[in-house]
Amino acid sequence: MANLILMENGYCDRVRALLGVEEPYLKDAVINSPDFITMSELNLVKLVPDYNDLECIDKTMFESAVIYDLAARLCPSMKNRLPKKSAGVHYQSELSTDWDKLREMLLFERDNCLQNISGYEEKAKFRFGLTFK
Repeated sequence: MANLILMENGYCDRVRALLGVEEPYLKDAVINSPDFITMSELNLVKLVPDYNDLECIDKTMFESAVIYDLAARLCPSMKNRLPKKSAGVHYQSELSTDWDKLREMLLFERDNCLQNISGYEEKAKFRFGLTFK
């Protein structure tokens, strides 16, 4: 399926920049796989069904929201893509990124972008729970 929103070159670099990784660790083919880019675009199209009518700042905000969502969607798999340690001739260090925390920050930024779109109204999020007596 062709991309609905991210059609210009450079979006893969934007995603990698948000995640703080380089191309050898996160290839364009992974970012462009339907499990990541297509799902991010479709989920945000559901939230902003009139995305084709967006102009200027609103369009930029929507595209940024997709980038943030795409980066957040990749976070769980990043734990397995990066080396756990870095070593050189005179040093050795543990590499650690809290991917769950970064994912939450990216989703927060996505929501901020969506809220800055003119006329966007966030759908209520309901939490469902059971209580036993």
